[in-house]
Amino acid sequence: MLKEAVSGIAKKYGHSYFVKKAKSGQKPKELWRELGENGFTGVNLPVEYGGGGMGITELAIAAKEVASVGCPLLMLVASPTICDTIIARFGTTQQKEKWLPRMASGEMMMSFAITEPDAGSNSHNISTKATKDGDIFRLNGSKYFISGVDEAEAILVVANTGVDENTGRGQLSLFIVDSDSKGLEKHLLPV
Repeated sequence: MLKEAVSGIAKKYGHSYFVKKAKSGQKPKELWRELGENGFTGVNLPVEYGGGGMGITELAIAAKEVASVGCPLLMLVASPTICDTIIARFGTTQQKEKWLPRMASGEMMMSFAITEPDAGSNSHNISTKATKDGDIFRLNGSKYFISGVDEAEAILVVANTGVDENTGRGQLSLFIVDSDSKGLEKHLLPV
């Protein structure tokens, strides 16, 4: 039933829709919105936050069905698979209440920032630092190849918050950063 429902929505748009959007530099917002309105961008999220209560397998089925008609929505990987899942599992109640319902409904997306110019995605070499400044943290560093940062409302950023005395490895933390935060610079890579 899941495959049929997602496929039915995606087929209404099809590959020509996706190519037209890509060539014009636009995003497939209409497809994303309809998938969200029908519960498929949050199929893996807890029911209490507007999700479908299923898991990653069902989200993978939805992503595969959309891609099979020529609409490979990368943000189905970045937002629900990575960001939403992490917040659902490890976020505070306040974070879950603030972010998950809007992500489950497709109203918003979140991108994931781990990759760095000198570290790639090797988390042990991340140099972006987060330092406590009163009640807030200040992040300083560079991320690279952050899929969907140009369409995401927020970014889940991996930053180094210290060093483990026993191993010498960085202690990493995750921060949700509004994509229009002061001091945040985004540069699109040329196509």
